Amino acid sequence: PHHLQKFVSAYTATHEYVRDMGGKLAPNKSYMFSTSQAAKEWLKNYTWPTDKQCIQVINHGRDMGAHFNISKNAHGGTLTKRLAEATEVVRRVARLPCNYRANAQIICTKCLAMGLYGCEATHECEQAVAALRAAITDAISPKTKQRCPALVFETVDYDHDVDPDIQILVRRAIAIQRHAVKRPTVIPEVAIIVAKYKQANFKGVY
Repeated sequence: PHHLQKFVSAYTATHEYVRDMGGKLAPNKSYMFSTSQAAKEWLKNYTWPTDKQCIQVINHGRDMGAHFNISKNAHGGTLTKRLAEATEVVRRVARLPCNYRANAQIICTKCLAMGLYGCEATHECEQAVAALRAAITDAISPKTKQRCPALVFETVDYDHDVDPDIQILVRRAIAIQRHAVKRPTVIPEVAIIVAKYKQANFKGVY
């Protein structure tokens, strides 16, 4: 209940510390967010005493290379852009004079690493992932009207799975596992989230 008061006090102290060190505050390059609607509305109109300006309050944005989102809507512009760029690279790989196994190796080591960076924390655009899957299918198999992408990914001559959907699932599962090992106190919270997903009949929860 007192989180807003504590935040304002700490944020003001941070401003004062930066200014005392000789630094220059840049409120137009700063932003803040909150999961409390009342706190967001208050922060939007609050003038900070250290620089006499308001600071932008956002619901989603890019930080540490990933696109975070605290709203109920699916926002992930950073990841969507990366998926589109990776799709273009895959299409170039398809034109290389290489066999399908070599293409799969290039895609796995370069394209998927580039396109899926940050997917652990961001909701992916299904259309962008579908375009990437189609481009990968073209690069690692012959083109035919009777082709099935699922069978292509299952039978491709390569040691690792190059299906973006599978890679996203694996990366997120590993991220949860690492987080649980580093902070065991979150394990009950993870169990509650999984239970709610199962109750809502979401895909991938058994």
